Amino acid sequence: MLSWTSPVLFCFSNVSLPMETTTGTWFLQHYIDSIFRLSEVSCRQAQGECRREVPFVIMTLDDTCKNIVTFWIKFLFWDESTQVKLLKQVACLADNDARLAVDPNNKYRIQTKPRSNGDVHSLLYSSGLLKEWKNVGLRWVVFFQDTNGLMFKAIPTALGVSATKEYHVNSLSVPRKAKEAIGGITRLTHSDGMEMVINVEYNQLDPLLRPTAGDVNCETGYSPYPGNINQLILEIGPYMDELSKTGGAIKEFVNPK
Repeated sequence: MLSWTSPVLFCFSNVSLPMETTTGTWFLQHYIDSIFRLSEVSCRQAQGECRREVPFVIMTLDDTCKNIVTFWIKFLFWDESTQVKLLKQVACLADNDARLAVDPNNKYRIQTKPRSNGDVHSLLYSSGLLKEWKNVGLRWVVFFQDTNGLMFKAIPTALGVSATKEYHVNSLSVPRKAKEAIGGITRLTHSDGMEMVINVEYNQLDPLLRPTAGDVNCETGYSPYPGNINQLILEIGPYMDELSKTGGAIKEFVNPK
């Protein structure tokens, strides 16, 4: 079996949303418990030599950071664990001229980027965490960004596929019915032959395909374009190489508008 060699990064704002109604377990509690269990499994697989803990990073806003810390101290008895780190989102830009966005109620207060995960790449780069992880032998970083209680059942397998196939980038998806309100993973081919595998939003996919048959189910009963669920696995080395070219800036590649 594959030992766990990946840090996990989480982009999330609501720390107390219940995952299910039977026990009322919160999503954040479920995620933390799952990551701690993965650390234990990695130790057992190391045949006597315990592997390092699985690093867990949460990207927060000013108004959620305090709630997350309170949650850990009150419910998980967290005491500045080195396994868990918080990264705060940076100042928000108001326009293409890079003007800082200010609070509409207070012109002397700068806004941090609200409800958006695009800061994560620059934050990881500037914090030095990617370099730290690479130096200790970690190979992939896992991003999960939605309230999905089942995704930890699939991520270890997806990580194994990334290792076996030596993928620089891997993305989890689910079977999708045609015209279902979820983005579809597609392979787009330009007229000059250039190809890219990318998410296309559901409200754009059917118009894109109308010159042919449109977004319709194939013989399997599902769309040939699986649903995007925002779970990504990136190989740290090539990921760092790309970020170093721009100092941490990266073009939006999951959900371009």
